[in-house]
Amino acid sequence: MIKVSMLFELQKVLDEELECKNDLKRLTRNVQELQKKVENEEKGYLLAKAKWNKKQTDLEDLSMQLATFEEDRKKYEKELYSPKNSNPKFLKDMENKITEIKRNIDAHEEKILQMMEDAETLKKDAEKKKSTLEKIQQTFQEHSQILESTKQESKILLETLSQKKEKIENQLSEEEMEIFQKAYLLQNKAVALVTMPDACCSACKFQVPHQVADAGRKNPNELYYCENCRRILFFNA
Repeated sequence: MIKVSMLFELQKVLDEELECKNDLKRLTRNVQELQKKVENEEKGYLLAKAKWNKKQTDLEDLSMQLATFEEDRKKYEKELYSPKNSNPKFLKDMENKITEIKRNIDAHEEKILQMMEDAETLKKDAEKKKSTLEKIQQTFQEHSQILESTKQESKILLETLSQKKEKIENQLSEEEMEIFQKAYLLQNKAVALVTMPDACCSACKFQVPHQVADAGRKNPNELYYCENCRRILFFNA
C-alpha cells in the first residue's frame, strides 16, 4: 500500500522549501536592482554637482575679471582727470580705454547675471538629485537589512525542512520515492489534495469521477491519479 499521506507531506515540505528559496531570490534580486538604482542616481548626482561646481568656478573667474576691469577703469579715470595730464593725444587714449573697459564691464555684468541664473538652476537640479539619491539609499539600506534578516531566518527554516524531508524519505520505500519523483519531475508538484465536497483536484481543478472519489475516501493510501493533470491524488479522509 502506497503511503500517499506521507507523499503529500513530502510535497508540502518541498513546496515550503521552494517558496522559501523563491522569496530569498526575489528579495536578493530586489536589493540588486536597488543597488543599480543607487549607482545610477549617484552618477547623476555627481555629474549635476560637477556641472554646478564648474559654473560656480566660471562665475568666480568672471567676477574676478570684472573686478580687474573696475580697477582699470578707476585707474584710467584717475589719470584722465589728473591735472598732470594735459596732452590731448594721451587724454584721447585714456577716453578710448575707459570706453572699451566700460563695454567689457557691461558685457561681463550681463554674463554674470545669466551665469548666476544658470548656477541657481544647476544648484536646484543637484539638490533634487541628491534628495532622490538619499531616499533610494535609505530604501536600499532598509531592504538590505531585510534581506540579511531573511537569510538568517531562511537558513534555519531550510535546515528544519531538510530534516523533515529526510525523516519522511527514510519512511518511504524506493518504489514510493520513484513514483513521487517521476510525478514531481513531470508536473513540478507530485501530489494534489482532493478538495471536498466537490471532489476536485486542487492543482488543476478537474472534478474527480464519483467512483474514484468514493474509493479514495475509503482507501486514501491507494494510488489514484488525476485524469487531467496526472498528479497523485490525496484524499484526506
